[in-house]
Amino acid sequence: MDVKNLVVWALEASMYVDPRKPGLTPAELIELGAGFGLGSEEVANLLRGRAMEGGRVLPFGVDPSFFGTYAGDIRNIHAFDHVVAAFGDVHRAAGGRPPMASREAILTSGEAAGLPRADLELAIATYRAFEGAPEVDDRWELRRVKPGAALPSAQRSGPVGVKLTRRERYAEIVEAVRAIAERRHPKPAAPPAAPPAAAPAPKPNARALAPEPPRARPNEPAPVAPRAREASSPSFETALDTDGALDDFGAALPALGQARLEPWWTQLAAEYRAAGDAGLALTRCFLAASMAESALLLACKKAGIPKPDPKATKPTRLNLTELARVATAIGFEGPLRGRLEALSKTRQKIQSARLLEGTHPWVPLTPDDAREAADTLTATLRVILDWHHRAAPRAV
Repeated sequence: MDVKNLVVWALEASMYVDPRKPGLTPAELIELGAGFGLGSEEVANLLRGRAMEGGRVLPFGVDPSFFGTYAGDIRNIHAFDHVVAAFGDVHRAAGGRPPMASREAILTSGEAAGLPRADLELAIATYRAFEGAPEVDDRWELRRVKPGAALPSAQRSGPVGVKLTRRERYAEIVEAVRAIAERRHPKPAAPPAAPPAAAPAPKPNARALAPEPPRARPNEPAPVAPRAREASSPSFETALDTDGALDDFGAALPALGQARLEPWWTQLAAEYRAAGDAGLALTRCFLAASMAESALLLACKKAGIPKPDPKATKPTRLNLTELARVATAIGFEGPLRGRLEALSKTRQKIQSARLLEGTHPWVPLTPDDAREAADTLTATLRVILDWHHRAAPRAV
């Protein structure tokens, strides 16, 4: 799967789910890419410098054309025809002024023509992303759709030989984005069923005896009360990055020669902290492994390990487990190395479950697993920061 195709198509699919607020967060895109076999750095590099709104990467590279069809295409071509025709009316009415399209005007006329509002919203969102112009007070300027633009229905019935659009695994991407949106906005639980009507209480009987206390059975151990949670034990939500290691590592990126990655790390750290309650353990375990791998890779690059092989035709790419094994000079030995290997195996389970089970992987992770992942990430960053502090040249 090509990383650009995946990101562009996933952001386009987000318009299907929420046409008014399209886009996915960097963490969601990295998680989605992992499900299709892409590394976190591949996705993060493509997202650098992209337009964002409300923490979401906005759709880019959107193609509104209808040359051919593909699995997963849910667009209503009649709604797209109506929107393009409405754009033509806007151009004609502009009279030399900048043509300003109105969302509500297009929706009103489209619904009057019998078109579903959801299909019209998707068509408008597609052309909004294609235009790239800011929307102010429900209006935006038409910049790329010119007067007399061909209707989508004319494109589909155009001359033979037009190159058809082929989208590998597009239907899977759409369903994966839909699952992310459902996790982001979980449906409210159904109200509990009303309890059955209670039987009428018996009439009081003055001669009734008091209930007899339960008799102890021979050789039966006394019941043990459940152990209360220790007051000093942090909750799952507050057990993350309690000493500010994420921010400290982000501040050290310029000294590591990676100042350009500081905005990316800041955004990733914010997504890691703000992971929602739905799918909490899975998301945080996956992000913790990816962030630990990225931090260790940058530290190894700064330390010059492993030494490059002069006979190699391309650079060697190491995963988290391999990086922990070669980073002994930085301080990765003993228990921490084993914890990193366990965290790497957890991420592999998540990736395998996504490939085998589709968009709803089931991985038996608990809040304790997420706490351990958070502690391992914090310990990894602290070891790297301590090594960097020791190795940094001292001012004379």
